[in-house]
Amino acid sequence: MTLYGIGLGPGATDLLTVRGEQRLESVDVVYSPGRLSRRVAAEYVPESKLSDLEFPMTTDSDELQAAWKTAAAEVAPKARDADAAFVTLGDPCIYSTFGHLRRTLRDEHPAVDVEVVPGVSSVTAFTSVLGVDIDAGAELTLCEATDGAAPTGPNRLICSK
Repeated sequence: MTLYGIGLGPGATDLLTVRGEQRLESVDVVYSPGRLSRRVAAEYVPESKLSDLEFPMTTDSDELQAAWKTAAAEVAPKARDADAAFVTLGDPCIYSTFGHLRRTLRDEHPAVDVEVVPGVSSVTAFTSVLGVDIDAGAELTLCEATDGAAPTGPNRLICSK
């Protein structure tokens, strides 16, 4: 059986991919790392299929490692016996808790098969919202705001969290 890491898109329930929707409908349990991803997933699966995983918002590596191991230990038996999903906003491979869970499963539970179902990330979704065309010669630069002041320049400024 398989654990699917499903990207839910940037938070709008209508931006889930067709493949993501199909996988959500086919799995036995859907794990969510937070309220917003749970809200999006609940549009596609019954509440009885949803299960929450806790991940601390900290930079303490020991606490993070422990949380990832705990989550992997909960997910692994279900994913060995039936299809399961871990949902995340955006794409599972871009700044996502899923990457930590996938690596921990690989190291601690290598018998679990994992498949990524890509999602629309905010990195690409913002272009539609702001009407920005990225094409040959387009230049995007990521800058962090200093003391809350947005960096400015001659080209468009795009801020993404």
